[in-house]
Amino acid sequence: TDQIMNLMYIQNLYFSNQFASAKEALNDVDINQLSEDLLLYKIKIDIKLKNIEDAISTIDYFSNKFPNSDLMPYVIYEKKLIDNTNNE
Repeated sequence: TDQIMNLMYIQNLYFSNQFASAKEALNDVDINQLSEDLLLYKIKIDIKLKNIEDAISTIDYFSNKFPNSDLMPYVIYEKKLIDNTNNE
C-alpha cells in the first residue's frame, strides 16, 4: 500500500504541475525501490523539468530492470520525445 500511496501522491503533484515537488519526493526514495509506474513518472517529470540527462539515465535503468513491462511503450514514447527535441 505504500507504493500505491506514493504513486497517488506523485500523480497528484504531476497533474497539478508541481514538478519540482514531485522530483523532490521521488529523490527521497532509492531508485531501486521505485515501481515501474513511479519510474515512468520520474522520467516524465525530469523531461518537464528539462533534466534530460536524468531522464535518459532513468529510461536506461527502466529498460534494463523491466524489459517486458507493460509500460515499456510509454517509456519508448518519452525517449522519442527527447530524441525529437534534441534533433530540432
